[in-house]
Amino acid sequence: MKTSPKSIFDKRYKKLIEKLVDVRVSKNISQRELAKMASVSQCYIGRTETFERRLDLIEFIDLCRVLELSDQDILNLVKSIL
Repeated sequence: MKTSPKSIFDKRYKKLIEKLVDVRVSKNISQRELAKMASVSQCYIGRTETFERRLDLIEFIDLCRVLELSDQDILNLVKSIL
């Protein structure tokens, strides 16, 4: 049976995080500002965006909400990596 790469190394995970970064950048929000808005450290955002830290589903949704993405936007983001 073929094993899948760990999710942090999966190309779909990388694409998802890259798209989340694109949203942040398109809204002219810095990592520091996003961290403050999400009540997390800038290191948390930086490590997530450089694939040193893996987001779980709830953390992903929380960041999407902070970035003011609608439910449909979130679904479209996920669909775009599949």
